[in-house]
Amino acid sequence: MTQSQLALAAGTSQSAISAYERGEKDPGWATLCRLSAVLGYDLGIVPTYATRRGAAAGRYDVIADVLALSDALPPRPRKPMAFPPFKSVIRRQ
Repeated sequence: MTQSQLALAAGTSQSAISAYERGEKDPGWATLCRLSAVLGYDLGIVPTYATRRGAAAGRYDVIADVLALSDALPPRPRKPMAFPPFKSVIRRQ
């Protein structure tokens, strides 16, 4: 299938198809769905726990590693409190 044939079937231009192939332009969701349908594919969205992009991906991975490590460590024994909890100290008037 040529770029012109694909463009005609998907309702877009040949120059847009060319730009998509060269990575100079990204199709919108509707265009991507039309292109996929012409080529015999069905697209869907699958939700995931987190989106990892750029600098945020590194922070997410660090936080995930710290949380995994904290789950693996044994709990520390807590010392008894040297003073009573606030509820027993506060008096209602």
